[in-house]
Amino acid sequence: MALIDGAIDSISIGEGCIIQKSVIGRNCKIGAKTKISNSIILGNCIIGAECIIQNAIILSRCNIGDKSNVSNLELPHGTEMSGSATQID
Repeated sequence: MALIDGAIDSISIGEGCIIQKSVIGRNCKIGAKTKISNSIILGNCIIGAECIIQNAIILSRCNIGDKSNVSNLELPHGTEMSGSATQID
């Protein structure tokens, strides 16, 4: 289940995405085949194709490149990244 904040037409979700137990903010674009679980993505974010986002908080205006992996992490406003980002305990 995903909670969509705002009108569904203000959010673009690519084909083949899996979104579970997550909140997606307004004006977000989620690329094809991306998997999002147990996460919060605030407004105006772009998440590339084939990404894995889990147990993450992504603040507004972030840009995550294709095939990126974000786990157990909070990304600050306006972060631009590609590759992997994981918090190590």
